[in-house]
Amino acid sequence: MMKYTMLVLAIAICMTGASAAIIQETHGPVAMPAYVTTPFTLQQLVLPQFNTAQGTLLGVQISFSGTLLGSLKFENLENQPVDMTWTLTGNLSLSQGGTNLVTVGPGTNGGENGLPAWDGVNDYAGQSGRTLTPSASASGNASLSYLFDNLTPYKGTGNVTLMVAANGAASVQGTTGTGQSEFQVSTGVQGIGSATITYTYDNLEVEGPSVPEPASLFALGLGIFLLTSYLRKK
Repeated sequence: MMKYTMLVLAIAICMTGASAAIIQETHGPVAMPAYVTTPFTLQQLVLPQFNTAQGTLLGVQISFSGTLLGSLKFENLENQPVDMTWTLTGNLSLSQGGTNLVTVGPGTNGGENGLPAWDGVNDYAGQSGRTLTPSASASGNASLSYLFDNLTPYKGTGNVTLMVAANGAASVQGTTGTGQSEFQVSTGVQGIGSATITYTYDNLEVEGPSVPEPASLFALGLGIFLLTSYLRKK
């Protein structure tokens, strides 16, 4: 039993010194208009690169969160009550160098509002008008590894630029007891995105020649000594 204990101790000491560290930064939010009928509106999200002087980059994780903000205004122009139905839908995406990293779909938000007959003023307020600011949010993650992905864009002493795209739409419909109603409407959608980047790296394997710390040399030497002693006794 003593021999096995000594062997395990020797191996454990030899492995001592492996170390990993994490850097995490959050940037944003950035905002942009979002429309389905026009090309995506892109907004830059600038994140700091990983300085390889600190160690060897092992992986990158990007946590992305996005929100769609709607602006819905409608006015009932009928001389009778109207049921107004509204929806907000869309998604946001994050890309780097033309490659999509993650897409989050806030999905759909919606509701109904009953409006009395027109009050004589087109102001999206009063008895016959409404102004709403609904929102829908979602989040997602992109994980990159040095084993499977190109981490070069994330290395350096500058910044890596990610692109945020928003795609959304808001709509309003009105009905009365006799069918479609006459109403005045104004809609708009804005996308907001933010990201947290996390670098995982080995802080011992730095580029260029390195000098082992005295404590690491002592642990390595002790491990070798114990392992050699065990092999001799065996």
